[in-house]
Amino acid sequence: MFPINSTLRNITSVVIACLMISLSLSSCSGVYDDLDECPRGVTIRFIFDYNLEFANAFPTQVDCLSLFIFDKKGNLVERHTETTSVLADEDWRMTLDLPAGDYRAVAYGGMECDLASFSHTKDVKEIKTLDDLQVIINEEHVGDEAARPKNKLHDLFHGAQDFTVTEGLTYDQVTLRMMRDTNNIRIVLQHLDNTPVDDKDFRFEIVDDNILFDHANNVLPNRTVTYTPWTTGTANAGLNGIPDDGSRAGSDPVQVAFAELSVSRLMYESDFSWTNINGKKQRGPRLHIISKENSRTVCDLPLNNYLLLLKSEALGKMDNQEFLDRASRYNLVFFLDRDNTWVSMNIIVDDWTVRIENIDFD
Repeated sequence: MFPINSTLRNITSVVIACLMISLSLSSCSGVYDDLDECPRGVTIRFIFDYNLEFANAFPTQVDCLSLFIFDKKGNLVERHTETTSVLADEDWRMTLDLPAGDYRAVAYGGMECDLASFSHTKDVKEIKTLDDLQVIINEEHVGDEAARPKNKLHDLFHGAQDFTVTEGLTYDQVTLRMMRDTNNIRIVLQHLDNTPVDDKDFRFEIVDDNILFDHANNVLPNRTVTYTPWTTGTANAGLNGIPDDGSRAGSDPVQVAFAELSVSRLMYESDFSWTNINGKKQRGPRLHIISKENSRTVCDLPLNNYLLLLKSEALGKMDNQEFLDRASRYNLVFFLDRDNTWVSMNIIVDDWTVRIENIDFD
């Protein structure tokens, strides 16, 4: 018969040995090939606050998402898409299981939707490296004018972020910020004497070379394209006087013409160049309004130069490209004399307005 102390000692040793074997077998970092590895990867939060409000609008403005993950050599590792209502949830995160290492994530918003206006230049199954990742506007928006549908560009968003997955048992947290690559420009024509203006009397165009993007969202030279309005019409913009009693009854509305054009990313240092009606060389997108009655040019101006007049001092030291990327919706109001000659202009974005007098086409 063994002493009690010896028996307890043996039992304790057996229990400890069993526990060690159990832990070894269940450990995700064990050496056994048939065991799962520890969960490891990232949770990615997507943000769109690159706007003039400096507020996250991703849940309300991005309606479909695609994500490409590349390794440090630029080779594709994974591709993911999300098109459900989770995108509207501020707390939603995309969780990815990835081995430890360095990665680059490239995300697009608006390309997996039924109404997408941009496509990859290659079939997604053929995208193997970062250099394969290029995006171009769909031909229906910039091809033959007679064949173009009357609908605006579906918003395109882009974002990229480098990140590292570390060794350990937790998921690293990554924030991927996105920016909008599409703009909407509303043009209004009004006569100074308040006589009606008809949109059918004018042709509206924005000309540029900005339809092709690389993986870093740089605009690549491709070809000159002409954007035409996705909608035109007339509207009552004001009142010719207000009665003494302060009511609006009996006042005459002012009929103005309007056109809205949606265009791809506006580049401040654009390589696109053209010559205006006075023979002066201009650079960047061109806004062209022509009277159909006599083919006379109402305006022919470098669009960026005028939009940048709205860069308020309240925005601090924001550079020109950042302003053009943050401010995606503009209103341009042209005041014409009876001969449809451009006399003055209001440019409006958010709460800022710039009024330009004594127009000089040079």
